[in-house]
Amino acid sequence: MQKHFTYEDGKSRKFWNISTNGSSFTVRYGKTGTGWQEKTKAFGSAELCEQEAEKLIAEKLKKGYMAEDRDGGGRETGNPAAGAVMTQKTKVTLGDVLSSPSKFKGWLFLEPQPWTSKSQCALVVFDKDADPDEDTIPPWMEEQGWIETIDIVTVEDVIFNASTQIPVPTTEQLVNAFAFYFENDAFIMF
Repeated sequence: MQKHFTYEDGKSRKFWNISTNGSSFTVRYGKTGTGWQEKTKAFGSAELCEQEAEKLIAEKLKKGYMAEDRDGGGRETGNPAAGAVMTQKTKVTLGDVLSSPSKFKGWLFLEPQPWTSKSQCALVVFDKDADPDEDTIPPWMEEQGWIETIDIVTVEDVIFNASTQIPVPTTEQLVNAFAFYFENDAFIMF
């Protein structure tokens, strides 16, 4: 089980994620844009682990955290480009994003594969209130064959999954995990 929650008020944006793996779970939490903390807890059985995870989830919901609505691909439900125009773009390398995902927001667009840590990418934030008939992708992205991949929250999930298997994954391992997720709609097993 992997569950993702966010909390926003006038002062801050926080996230809280939980991932179970057999008889243990790992919680990752923090303020968006400042990194995260991570704790793993083991139990006597997978059933007990699931029960304790559900208790923590109930506590977060009671405090006002919102469960992220995700489709089977781990993305926020809905087409981010439909009915939206680009409001912000940040151009960086894939290695920059994978090294410090909390510094970014939006949807990740990448130059054509194969991808490396030096691959150019752009993070695009869309205006959800825009006219659905507006062009959503800058022409230069389409002309150069750039593709929409996943949102930054899912990028963080890919990194979190890799970090639960490899204590300190290299940037290249994270690139491999990212590419695997994009191509297979599943987390990589190292």
